[in-house]
Amino acid sequence: MQGNRVRRYRALNHVQGLPFDPPRWGERPRLRDKQTLTEGKGTTVAVLDSGVSDHEWLRGSFAEDPLPDEARGLWDLSATALPRHVGHGTFVCGVVLQYAPAARLLPRRVLDFGGDAEDDQLAGTIRGLIAADPDVVNLSLGPTPVDQPGESDEGTAQTVKALEKLQHACGTVVVAAAGHVDEEMPAEQIAPPGPLSLVVGALDLSGQPAWFSGKQPVTIWAPGTDILSSFVYFPGPVALDHPAAHDHSDDHAHPHSHDPSDAPVPAQQPLAPFEGWARWNGTSFAAPAVAGALAAQIGALAMAEPEAPRRELRQRAVELVLGRARKLADGPALNATPVALMGPPAS
Repeated sequence: MQGNRVRRYRALNHVQGLPFDPPRWGERPRLRDKQTLTEGKGTTVAVLDSGVSDHEWLRGSFAEDPLPDEARGLWDLSATALPRHVGHGTFVCGVVLQYAPAARLLPRRVLDFGGDAEDDQLAGTIRGLIAADPDVVNLSLGPTPVDQPGESDEGTAQTVKALEKLQHACGTVVVAAAGHVDEEMPAEQIAPPGPLSLVVGALDLSGQPAWFSGKQPVTIWAPGTDILSSFVYFPGPVALDHPAAHDHSDDHAHPHSHDPSDAPVPAQQPLAPFEGWARWNGTSFAAPAVAGALAAQIGALAMAEPEAPRRELRQRAVELVLGRARKLADGPALNATPVALMGPPAS
């Protein structure tokens, strides 16, 4: 299959439910002024996802100004209905900033309108991060079932190799979502093995592993149920789409389709129009909690030891975040509260 683009990764695999739940309407939280908060200051978190939309919570938090085209989401918000993974990257970026509000975001669009990413494009985007030297890269996506014998190994290997190159060159920490418990290949992960890679499972509201979350090979657990974060502004319905319904027959003919006609028929109306906020479930949203917590820890270490090598600070941050996590029967769990998105205004 060399020379061919193979669709392998889908945001839909990492959201709760069968059929997978769409995002739900979320209330607008009380926002603190990010300029008064220091968690994550001086750090950069790369978010490889569906790109970002303009949002009040994200403004002023990007490493690039203006944002390049490859960082922006391409949703057609004039459509009558949008796919159930709409706003995925905007939501993920918002979660990162809940834990590290002073961090700089480096988003890249690797998911298309159908929720797919192509291996060669994804690997190329990862290699392109080396010049930016990010502290953390968040991957709220993961392997999908094979279409042909050998496709899984070839596809996953491209991304793993690119991430290994990034880690070797920069010492970047890779944070990947664990995925859904019913996935056909629950143990297959794109995060390279080693101390700089974390696979994140989702906790439910009681602080225990959520029923929908993959459990192997989870490194750390984080909140992933009923998460409130930034979303697109959209008054219409979000369609309920099951990943199995996605037709791969013409994938190679339309590798970057963003045609709104591809959107599924809406299955339900939201309780209220989306006004920039949503609640969502999934390991997709547990991963950026860990990415943000790591950025906050790296920033704190850098402020205390400004002369220390960056690579060393990143490794120590991983050890400190894991070391402070409370223990569960299945392994460590992140025990952190969002510092910025919700709560009383800063004094």
